[in-house]
Order: sequence, then structure tokens, then C-alpha cells
Amino acid sequence: MVREEVRRYLRKKGASAGEREGISNRGIDAKSFLLGTAAGLALGALWPQLQPALKASARRLVQGLGEMGEQVKTLMEQAKELMEDIVAEAQFEKMKGELDKDTGGEG
Repeated sequence: MVREEVRRYLRKKGASAGEREGISNRGIDAKSFLLGTAAGLALGALWPQLQPALKASARRLVQGLGEMGEQVKTLMEQAKELMEDIVAEAQFEKMKGELDKDTGGEG
């Protein structure tokens, strides 16, 4: 019953029969097929020449990412130390204020 109502609604909205049945009505046209086939054949023919360059590029990329990871790690360690210093200074100032209050502001 609900299914029929959905179909009627989709029919009213101009949906195709395939869309009403939940099936995509999109086909592959000849131009797209030929373009994809030509690209695949070209890549296959050029692969032996491209492979060494792609391997070298991938190797450099991985090395660069490793170096960047080390730099981020160093930066995070420095940020952590800075935050620890700020917290320690705040705790010291709080303790100093409490001490001053207990001693009546002397010293």
C-alpha cells in the first residue's frame, strides 16, 4: 500500500519508470565508453615509462610526510612544555597569594 503511494507520488513528480522501481535509468553512451577505453589503453602503453617516475614521486612524498610528522611532533612537545610552564606559574602565583593572605600581606 505504501509502496503504491510512493510510486504514484514519483509518477506525479515526473520520475521515470526505472526510478520509480528504484533502478537507475542511466546508461553508458558510446562516447564515454570509447573515451574510457582509449584512456585505459594509453595508460597501459605508457605505464613502463611512467612507473619509475611515479615510484620516485611516491618515495619523496612518503619521506616528506615523515619529516612533516616529526616537525608536528616537535611543535606539539614545545606547546605542551609551554602549557605546563603557564600552569606551573599560575599555581605558584595562587600559592603566593594564599601565603600572602595567611601572613597578612607581609614580605
